[in-house]
Amino acid sequence: MPVQMEEFTALKAELQTGKASKEVIRLLEDMSAGADDSLRLRIYHLLAGYHASSRQYEQTILHCQRAIRLAEAVSGPDLSLIIDSYLIYAAMETSYKQAAAARVELAKLLLFLEKRQFKDAFVSGKIYLQLAKTAIVEEQIDLAIRQLKESVSFFKQAAADLHPAVQQVLHLLVQVYEEAGLYEEAQTLVKEQIKEMMRLQARKRELAWRIRQGELFFYTDLKKARRILSKALQLTEQADETELSVRVYVLLGEIDEEMQQFPRAISYYERARSAGQAADQLMSYLEIKIGLLAIKAGHIEKAKRYLENIPPHTPASIRDPALYALAALYGQEKEYERGRQILKQLFSGRQEKTKMRADALQLLASFEFELHHNGEAIRLFEDASVIYRKNSHHRFEQGMTMLKLGGCYEEIGDQKQAAVCYEEAVAVMEKTRHRQGIEEALAQILRFYEKNENPLKRYIYENKLVKWQLEKIR
Repeated sequence: MPVQMEEFTALKAELQTGKASKEVIRLLEDMSAGADDSLRLRIYHLLAGYHASSRQYEQTILHCQRAIRLAEAVSGPDLSLIIDSYLIYAAMETSYKQAAAARVELAKLLLFLEKRQFKDAFVSGKIYLQLAKTAIVEEQIDLAIRQLKESVSFFKQAAADLHPAVQQVLHLLVQVYEEAGLYEEAQTLVKEQIKEMMRLQARKRELAWRIRQGELFFYTDLKKARRILSKALQLTEQADETELSVRVYVLLGEIDEEMQQFPRAISYYERARSAGQAADQLMSYLEIKIGLLAIKAGHIEKAKRYLENIPPHTPASIRDPALYALAALYGQEKEYERGRQILKQLFSGRQEKTKMRADALQLLASFEFELHHNGEAIRLFEDASVIYRKNSHHRFEQGMTMLKLGGCYEEIGDQKQAAVCYEEAVAVMEKTRHRQGIEEALAQILRFYEKNENPLKRYIYENKLVKWQLEKIR
């Protein structure tokens, strides 16, 4: 048995490094077949945690179930592994929105602990925390708040107020209040924590709560949020808490961006970037933010510097809008070839039918049209229109696409197809009730029918224009 335990310890260490994991998992599974109940429990618990960390639902549940089946056969220190297996099980079910299944496992855990007459305030805190997370998934906010308060109470019985578990639950409780619109309750709790952290002389935690206080006003009172965060920034800089200062720089940048104070927002983002402690993904986010805001502030060369060197690992949700903006910038400067090359990076190896893709297709089509590649422009405009048509929220974009497509057909002399596109553009724009869009579509089609000498059609669309203008007056 000691030899097996030594082998298990070695395999556990190897699994935690992430090296040769498949082979290590196979060896652990083989070992479990000839092991006693205590070692088997350790193996199943280890594998459950490993699979949970990579969100492998079936393997996580399987090994949790195997561990839990050994509950009646173990005692002493092994009980903590049974408890943790139940909690891993419930957390995995919750993460997959299987709230009812999670509640069943937590109820079984409570029953098991009652039968064993097991009492531990810290364990109770963990259970109530998981129950609260399950209630959040079910959108039972009142229940979640009650259970979070129970969790805090149990954790405080077992640990000091500064214990990470206590602080984690309090931050989650503030988040729940905030998302439920209970801002007064959230502010009260945050103020209590600031006072408590000052009493305990926990400077870093106090600063974190001050930052959270500013965040709470982000969606209700930007000026107040800015005042609170500016004060917090002074304190974090005085305390040389660089990580917290970076967080405040970003928040102040977002506030100034929202208030359209673009130069000041850029300054905060640059300070966050130059602090040198931002993670790679945050660094990419900051560089793209600076580039996009530089466009709005009219600092074109600065925008190019930041947007032309986006790291390849940058998530598409951040990278794609930046590439689109950079391509559009080159389009405004009539550098269509350069814009084309940038947009092709956006399309590389991806086929998602998203609005971002449709926008990029439409922009690329415009470049092709300007380069007199009319056939390619028509194909790209049609591809964009297929995506826009799938969502009624994109009618304005669909209408603009059809106007441009009509222009392409007109350019190659296909007047019949041009008329079809222009008429569809007017029909779609009328559904949007977008004043400028409707007027532009009507102006285009009136120009087209005047040029092609079709008085009947011109009369129809002139009437539409008159009705629309009268409606505006009313």
